[in-house]
Amino acid sequence: MGCESSTEAGAPEEYGWPGLTEEEEKEIDAKWKVFDKDGSGAVDVKELEDVMRSMGAKVQEGDAKRMIKEADSGAEGNHNRKMEKEEFRDMMKE
Repeated sequence: MGCESSTEAGAPEEYGWPGLTEEEEKEIDAKWKVFDKDGSGAVDVKELEDVMRSMGAKVQEGDAKRMIKEADSGAEGNHNRKMEKEEFRDMMKE
């Protein structure tokens, strides 16, 4: 991951993901590690439900599945019913 310097004076530097500063990237990486408990590179329904419950959320049947379906961009037609890191990052940026 190389960094790119912004051309505008005083604008924050962008790092590996366009539009994010190094600090924002590190924050998303730390959150990702909490969600991707098994280190597979993707968050499945059970992992998402577990994290939501650990945060005190009252998870209804289907909530996590709907969230993953919304986040699963299915780039190149690959809807895998899991949230990958890039999809997680995009969700966190919103």
